[in-house]
Amino acid sequence: MLALDQIVNNAATLSHMSGGQLNVPVVIRLATGAGRQLAAQHSHSLEGWYAHIPGLRIAVPATIDDARYMLAAALESPDPVLLFEHLYLYNMEGSLTPGIERVDLEHAAIRRPGRDVTLITYGWSLYKCLEAATTLASEGIQAEVLDLRTLRPLDDATIVS
Repeated sequence: MLALDQIVNNAATLSHMSGGQLNVPVVIRLATGAGRQLAAQHSHSLEGWYAHIPGLRIAVPATIDDARYMLAAALESPDPVLLFEHLYLYNMEGSLTPGIERVDLEHAAIRRPGRDVTLITYGWSLYKCLEAATTLASEGIQAEVLDLRTLRPLDDATIVS
């Protein structure tokens, strides 16, 4: 990514370097994920790498609702937000769920309750985990599916609970 220096050394650090006096309220949308027979340089999934950069918020929507409302939340954030959108998300069709007005950029979502095992996922892998949970249910194993939604900040409290 050609903008790496500006993202890591400027957007992510300006608030810290200014003692909190300056913010960089920018949203950067990035297409991510392999699976479209593209060359290697177009199939990176760098969200995990960016999650290690202090000062950035990393959001990874997996549903139509999250794509819509995480973008809105990112636009309201005083911090730089990188919104990693899996390529397959662009082809999803559907309506927004009634009653949802917003999501925050700090909490994971339990997509399927379960008591025996927890599958922790984010992004497009949510659908693979939901399929796996259905398979496990047919074998008598109740799998909870936890969608992280944001990698930074990471919702440790929900993961541990």
